[in-house]
Amino acid sequence: EAARAFEFHEDWELTVTATRYDLQEVKRTSIELSVVRMVATRSNQLAVQGLFRVRSALQRLAVQLPANAELDSQPLKINGSPVSLEKGDKGELFVPLVGQTPETPFNLELRYTLPGGPGRLELPEFLGEPAAQTVYLCAYLPEELVWLGKSGDWADENDWVWDGTFDRRPVPKHTDSDLLARVVEGCGPSGSSAESFQTGGRMYLFSALRPQPGAAGSLSLTTMNETWLQVLVFLAV
Repeated sequence: EAARAFEFHEDWELTVTATRYDLQEVKRTSIELSVVRMVATRSNQLAVQGLFRVRSALQRLAVQLPANAELDSQPLKINGSPVSLEKGDKGELFVPLVGQTPETPFNLELRYTLPGGPGRLELPEFLGEPAAQTVYLCAYLPEELVWLGKSGDWADENDWVWDGTFDRRPVPKHTDSDLLARVVEGCGPSGSSAESFQTGGRMYLFSALRPQPGAAGSLSLTTMNETWLQVLVFLAV
């Protein structure tokens, strides 16, 4: 179709300058907010739920789970509805994005289990280097474990308060319910599905801005049995 139209009734002269611009490649996938909940169980396993607020212009989104991950019975949901995962080479998984548009965000939920404890908490990796923003990691530890320290490029999102004795307890600055509400906002009826994930123990909250993919961006927690810690403190005193 025509870009411009002119009409003249006498002698005329028209000078046209046309400029061609090169298209700039941009990220085709944006992960606006991520909330990952990891529950350390007494059976030395990690139950993982990842919630991601995503916009994408792709037809399929490639995901790489940590090594030895075992998928849940319904490992993938989009806006609260179960979706089948497609398996590729080298452990890659593909999320079909049929019916999604780049203008509208959607909520992507992953569920799986990992062997091991809170010594290393590794996130799922979205391949293709998408534009990623803030990631919140909710780590749940059994009541008998005490968190002593961490390693990794993660910020501590806990306020340390006295519990009425001579001990301080961390209180997360945001509850997991608040974080879930933020990540599913405007993405359809997915809130009730996200809240069905079972948690237990004491929650510790951490955050990172665009963490590195894979093991390089993992969070490691140093923990100890609370009874043994009290014995050591008593002996030291």
